[in-house]
Amino acid sequence: MSKLSNTDIASNPRLAQDSGPKKMWLALMIVSMGYLLSILANPTGGIAQLPVRFLLKDRLHLSATAFAGFMAIVGIPWYLKPLAGIFTDCVTVGGRRRKPYLLASTVSAILLWFLLGALHLEYKNTLVLVLILNIALVVLATTLGGFLVEWGQDLQCTGRMSSARVFAENLAGLIAGPIGGFIASRVFGLTAGICIGCLAAVFAVFYYSVNEGKTESEQIGAGTRILAQLKIIAKSKTMWLTSGFLAPCTLFAGVSDASFLLSERDITL
Repeated sequence: MSKLSNTDIASNPRLAQDSGPKKMWLALMIVSMGYLLSILANPTGGIAQLPVRFLLKDRLHLSATAFAGFMAIVGIPWYLKPLAGIFTDCVTVGGRRRKPYLLASTVSAILLWFLLGALHLEYKNTLVLVLILNIALVVLATTLGGFLVEWGQDLQCTGRMSSARVFAENLAGLIAGPIGGFIASRVFGLTAGICIGCLAAVFAVFYYSVNEGKTESEQIGAGTRILAQLKIIAKSKTMWLTSGFLAPCTLFAGVSDASFLLSERDITL
């Protein structure tokens, strides 16, 4: 199986033209598959969305308030995703910024899904496991985004890379509903097993298909670089304007949870 190496790409800006479309399509397939399978394995937004909701309501017997609090807490890591991006950009592992984080976060998510499927779940251990699982998935999504940007720039197909990501996200949404509805009424271990399979496929593809070369050693320390990036973000008018525009939209993120709770009640209109 051919491997995609960002070292080869970075060392030859004309590689996109010289190698033909093969390397570009390989990159598109890897990124699409990574996004598709990692989204499907999301405990609050993939195929496990309905099973987790039924777990909280029917097995743990959470009230509407406790249910909302659970979802709010486990969703916190996704709001801190920019910090994960800064950290992975500035702190290398063995001279590499992407692959070690992606593989480590994928293995962590697999182990956490295994625990969710194997343990006797109560409110506290479910909350802790899903929260840590979302942290692992945030790191996974961050490194996927890093690969997308780097490959898109080096292979001169940034637009196609973004389109591949959007396609994968929409396809995941299309698939998650029917599969989630089918497995929601079955043993929760089935949900965990399917999510483990999705993440195992992500690990295998990136482990065997992607070579990441070492970056040049930085003269500035990682802590200094992190602080510099945080200052840039804090002074970015575009970032604050975008955040202000999107903030009201996030207020409606809990509507689906409210709709789920209402659908489980007898409502007379």
